[in-house]
Amino acid sequence: MDVAEVKKHGGITLKLSYIHSLRASFFSNSKVFFNISWLLFDNGLRMCVGLMMSLLLSHYLNPTQFGSLSYSIALVSLIVPVATLGLDNIVLIDLTSSPLESYKTIGTTFCLRLVAGMFSTLLCIAIVLFLRPDAKVVLIAVSILSVGIVLKATESLTLWFTYQVKAKHIVLVRNCATLIACAIQTAMIFYKAPVIAFAWAMLLETTLSAIGFMLVYQAFGNSRVSALRFDFNRAKSLLARGWPLIFYSLAVTVYMKIDQLMIGQIAGDEILGIYAVAARISEAVYCLPIAIISSLTPALIEAKEEERSLYHARFQRLFSLMVLIGISASLFISLTAVPIINYFYGAAYANAGNVLAVHIWSFVFVCLGVAQSVWVTNENLQVTFLIRALCGSLINIFLNLALIPKYGAMGATVSTLFSYVVINYLFNAIQPETRHIFKMQSKAFLLSQLVLKNVG
Repeated sequence: MDVAEVKKHGGITLKLSYIHSLRASFFSNSKVFFNISWLLFDNGLRMCVGLMMSLLLSHYLNPTQFGSLSYSIALVSLIVPVATLGLDNIVLIDLTSSPLESYKTIGTTFCLRLVAGMFSTLLCIAIVLFLRPDAKVVLIAVSILSVGIVLKATESLTLWFTYQVKAKHIVLVRNCATLIACAIQTAMIFYKAPVIAFAWAMLLETTLSAIGFMLVYQAFGNSRVSALRFDFNRAKSLLARGWPLIFYSLAVTVYMKIDQLMIGQIAGDEILGIYAVAARISEAVYCLPIAIISSLTPALIEAKEEERSLYHARFQRLFSLMVLIGISASLFISLTAVPIINYFYGAAYANAGNVLAVHIWSFVFVCLGVAQSVWVTNENLQVTFLIRALCGSLINIFLNLALIPKYGAMGATVSTLFSYVVINYLFNAIQPETRHIFKMQSKAFLLSQLVLKNVG
């Protein structure tokens, strides 16, 4: 559906026509529809549990303690891309093109990530010792949480189920691990456990997921875990194509998480605790575009090989869907941010309300960024986007240095939002090879605004 078609419709008719065009493009396949339903259930449940635990922890811990725990989580999250090697989409492409050699692709990916995870664990500890040598709580928490990075190598096994568009078993494993960890953390609050105990509970969740992934792959994968093989030539191929994505993913994570590290360094853990409450609520909805695009990636890869016009049409509808989801969610949360914080978190975190009202608008551009990540891999634009992500990280760091000392948490919020706009949207207009993405994204904004206007 183009702009002219949108203008011909009005009110509810326009909304239904728009949604039907999106459904016809992606969701006519019942397998894809049910897979997305499972992933949305998974992310929805874990989002609700995460928000509930954030609420309970914020009431149990004071802002300084909550800030220390959030700093530890942010630091470990910052290093995760080094361990995952940015290989997800590349592995999916290989599985699509060579399904009979999946045991080599999955096995090689698992081994590469296992080694990278061990290195990443040591890197996390070294960074804490350098940045905050006197913060004993942070050092212990990071040491515990970073072990989970090694266990994330088992997520390589889940890529087979992503390729097969069969998320059910993986969802059940994650949900069971999440609910068990939630129950344990709730009991810890009841028995007044120290901050470090919650880091152990988070590691337990990762451990349970890792065990579950291996059991599920053993039972429902295309081969037994023992049949997986490391192939040196395949490892070279994966790393040769994936090295820009390692640094790209790292750079993206930097401008997503560096705000929390810099607040902790510049303004202290108490201000970070207030900011972290808003950021956790805002980032909870990031799972929505990830769940949708995870199921649609195989269809987008196949469309490129079938017909270029179909490939572009599917991406246009994908960007339109992402913008519509992003604006709708951001508008609702922005309008209700202050009463949500005041009611659920209380006076100690009152300043988080205004921070959340601004921070949530990053979600619109997160949706665009997640959608265009598939384009990046398909079009071999990894180096281009690596340079862009590095620029975004530098922009965010310099803005944080300028704004956090004066404006605290709100300064970091503005820096984060601006960097998302630049990296995931405006940069597409500057670079010739991505101007087509910019046009599709701009068209998506126009279509979504017309839909919201007419429906309203």
